[in-house]
Amino acid sequence: MENTILTNVKNVLIIQENANTDDKRHNVMKMIVMEVHSANTNVGRQHVMKVIVMERFQDLGNRTLVLIRINPDKYKQGEEKIKGCFRFNRKNMIICNNNEFDTRFNLLIQKIKYYMDNQPTKELTVERLFFDT
Repeated sequence: MENTILTNVKNVLIIQENANTDDKRHNVMKMIVMEVHSANTNVGRQHVMKVIVMERFQDLGNRTLVLIRINPDKYKQGEEKIKGCFRFNRKNMIICNNNEFDTRFNLLIQKIKYYMDNQPTKELTVERLFFDT
């Protein structure tokens, strides 16, 4: 990871990896972006998010981009309802569901490691973790 740059802005983690070669024309740059994003089933909002993803891809000069979106909120897996990672108690304090948080965090780490070790097969890859299926 000597050629890796980590940047954290608000709810987005950006991992840039430069693979330098002797021939500067063939330098490879791979970016992995992790974004915390709440589930939203609004069709109009989903379209807007697709446009934003394409704008990010173009802003990066169409370089290889992996966008990992993780939902901390409740979601449905088929008919099963899965609780979110966080809730508020009566005193408005945040309570963490540690088991669910650990499950989501561990899968996120697995995905980041996978894309750090493997070149994506497409220029733009979007992974959505823990959204309605």
